[in-house]
Amino acid sequence: MKLQIPLTEATSLVKEKTGQDVALEIINSNTVKLGYKLKVKVPLLGEVSKNIDGEVSVEKIDGETLYLKYDAGIGIDMILKGLIIASPALGSKQIIEPLDGNRLKVNLGEVEKIHGTLEKVTVKDICFANENAEVEFSLKTVD
Repeated sequence: MKLQIPLTEATSLVKEKTGQDVALEIINSNTVKLGYKLKVKVPLLGEVSKNIDGEVSVEKIDGETLYLKYDAGIGIDMILKGLIIASPALGSKQIIEPLDGNRLKVNLGEVEKIHGTLEKVTVKDICFANENAEVEFSLKTVD
């Protein structure tokens, strides 16, 4: 079975949860480009903004573990790894673990809101096509 999530819905959800406007653009079936405007208040200068973007690729799914690769420059890499280590919600439960080579291990089973779903389905693939994120899954059999 496939579940299609429009990228517009994903960007709306991010805006709702974080207040941040993000842009998503499909690069290929495994890669999406993520962009947003970073705004910082600087004394004497006021608000300074910079466009930040990077690419995130789905490498593979192994059970309840999603492996991602990202390319966003060294500055973003350092910020991302710092946030993962410093965030009690991400680091303590080991939801996201940084790996070598700009890769991330996402332990989907540790995400409280989707744990129950993963007990009932097996995610086979995540890809991008036609302005959608497509999640391929199968129902688990009940013993």
